[in-house]
Amino acid sequence: MAYGLLIICMAFFNIREQFQAIVHLVIVVAFVASTQDLAISALYIKLLNYEQRGIGSSSKVFAMNLACIAGSGLLLIQYNHMGWRATLLTQWHSFKLFVVISNDYMIFDKIDKICIRTNPA
Repeated sequence: MAYGLLIICMAFFNIREQFQAIVHLVIVVAFVASTQDLAISALYIKLLNYEQRGIGSSSKVFAMNLACIAGSGLLLIQYNHMGWRATLLTQWHSFKLFVVISNDYMIFDKIDKICIRTNPA
């Protein structure tokens, strides 16, 4: 959620007048993204057995690179046509949609089972 909130904050900055503040927020977003990457790596290490970890790691890297290329390209096109605020608010709505859709997948059941097994109440 921190990632999404930072994106919303950046949408309300004026890119020409408050560029330095936006750069600082981008640095914070990069830090949040790197901690998310570590969490995802830890998750697939827990979910996959030793033989599956190589394909799990390469799949994660492929998915992240594809998302960066496709997402960045689409956002640049949108920025060209709609401007700064509309682009970042669209990114925020896409993030919310991803969270809603991802809650329906089985991986969250596996995460719950791991959390319950490793942290009994």
